[in-house]
Amino acid sequence: MHAADPAVIEKLSGKGKFTVFAPTDAAFVSLLDELGLTAEQLLSNKALVTRVLLYHVARGNRDSEDVLESKRIRTLRGFLFQDNGVLTDANGRTANIIAVDIKASNGIIHVIDRVVLPNLNPESDDDNDNDDDDD
Repeated sequence: MHAADPAVIEKLSGKGKFTVFAPTDAAFVSLLDELGLTAEQLLSNKALVTRVLLYHVARGNRDSEDVLESKRIRTLRGFLFQDNGVLTDANGRTANIIAVDIKASNGIIHVIDRVVLPNLNPESDDDNDNDDDDD
């Protein structure tokens, strides 16, 4: 069983370069507590898992200097706001960037201490997948 839409893996495995804000294992445990869900319940909602995963990914190689200079980062599912190494999601929740500039085959990973959540309304205007770079 795949928890996310297989198109996500296909998209992220393509030729593009990406920056991933990767939550720690503890961040996922905390999210389950926060939402009052079991891992099985969360993972059974493929649409939600896909939206959340894509919200942690931005196009391009954004090293820590670039991220810290940005006030707004367009992800594949909306915006994250950044201030001094703290990301704020569409719901006003914050995550600290705790490790930076981990090189990956097609981009850069920055580790965060909380799962960020997109606006969970599927009709939201900020939920898009265009190529504009608004930071």
